[in-house]
Amino acid sequence: MSRLDETIQAKKQKREQLEAAGVHVHPYSFAKTYSIQACRDSLGSEVQTAGRIMSKREHGKVTFLTLMDHSGSI
Repeated sequence: MSRLDETIQAKKQKREQLEAAGVHVHPYSFAKTYSIQACRDSLGSEVQTAGRIMSKREHGKVTFLTLMDHSGSI
């Protein structure tokens, strides 16, 4: 078995383990209605958005994430 075949098999096994544990490997889609910039402009009100997590910083019991989309980051 080649190294590529071993890697593919390992990924398949990991996916099966995650699915058996109840983790959605490919989660549902999310209808994004607000951009990150629109969220920043509507400070104080409750909004939902989506983006890509670009960084994660842990400081003791507190964790900070940077979320980014085409309009900016927060």
